[in-house]
This record gives sequence, C-alpha cells and structure tokens, in this order.
Amino acid sequence: MSIFERLAACGCGHPDCYFCWVQKQTYTTTAVPKKYEDQTDNLELYDILFKVSLASGVSIEDIKGKSRYVNDVIARQMYCYYAKIKWEFKKARKEEIIGKLINRDRTTVIHSCENVEDKLSSIVKDKKYMAIALKLGIVNEKGLTG
Repeated sequence: MSIFERLAACGCGHPDCYFCWVQKQTYTTTAVPKKYEDQTDNLELYDILFKVSLASGVSIEDIKGKSRYVNDVIARQMYCYYAKIKWEFKKARKEEIIGKLINRDRTTVIHSCENVEDKLSSIVKDKKYMAIALKLGIVNEKGLTG
C-alpha cells in the first residue's frame, strides 16, 4: 500500500499536482494517465518526497522550488540523500532521475548527498539534519546510522 492511499492529497488543485491527481484516481500503474506515463517508474520517489516533506515540515512545493531558506535547503538535501539510500533503482542515471523530480541536476544531488553524509557523520552533528534523519529512520536515538 502506498503512502498516497493512506494520506490525503495536498489539495492545491493545480492541474499538474501529482498528489491531487492521486486522490481522484485508483492507485495502480495501469491507471496512470498519459501525462504521467514517463513517471510510472518514479512512483517510489514521490513516496520518498512525501515522507521527507512530512518529516521536515516543509511543503513539497518548497522542496521542489528555488527557495534558499535553511529549512527548505535541508529538506531538499535530505530528500536527495534519503532517495539515494532507499530507492531501489539498479540502472545508471539514478542521481539524474532523483534530481529531475525536484528540478535539479545530478551534480546538485551528489553534492547534497555528500553534505548530508558530512553533517550526520561529523563529531558535532547538525541538530536540524539529525531531527529529520531520526524521523525518517536513517539514524537512531544514539546517532548511529540504522
């Protein structure tokens, strides 16, 4: 069962909003309309993006946007890192596909992942990164990766 079947959509009503579309549709990959056919293998990425949005308290639009507020940047970087470690995708271009969902290129995704790894593994751990990582289950209460 997908996270979209359990939780309500964002309700923005934008015609290209995937979350509003899912609320109106039966959740199967065969029921995906033509404009979303190219994204059917990326449905797991939408789940990851939604989980990071819930854990960080930052809206999906802000994660995908150009905002440089600290909380938005941290959520964006945590999405890149969480998608990289959790998304089962065996083909090349993994970073490129992860970045495409949030309108970034693959080098930005690679930099984000390295930055999060540094923040989580340093002796003085960043509290904002650790709070989101704890909610996502990346680390446990002792700060160890799990």
